[in-house]
Amino acid sequence: MYQPADWREPGYLQVQCGAMGVPWNALEWRFFEYAIDPTHTRAEYSGGWRFDRNRISVLPFRPLWPGFALNTLFYAALAWGLWQLPLALRRRSRSKKGLCVRCGYDLKGLAPGATCPECGPASGVRG
Repeated sequence: MYQPADWREPGYLQVQCGAMGVPWNALEWRFFEYAIDPTHTRAEYSGGWRFDRNRISVLPFRPLWPGFALNTLFYAALAWGLWQLPLALRRRSRSKKGLCVRCGYDLKGLAPGATCPECGPASGVRG
């Protein structure tokens, strides 16, 4: 970062901002440094926790809209899909084998479209 030779003159203000998030920027932080006099400065962080004193390494916690909402929806949909995938595969496998898609009861020998005698009329045969 470029800093002029007189950057510590009283009244000088240095501001750095950052945003993080995948796939959209969802969290931000800001760093302010004020020059009180040529030998003293005051630094403040806004919207994040600093965890390294030698450089500006900040864990942001201030939400950026709409990125925060979009990331929440994206990861909720991803989690729901990962939750439902094994269930859908199990239902498909049971249906191909002639089993009840709900409880796995063997439906061979029953009339096509008959309800499952084990779990009732809510289940039945798919297809």
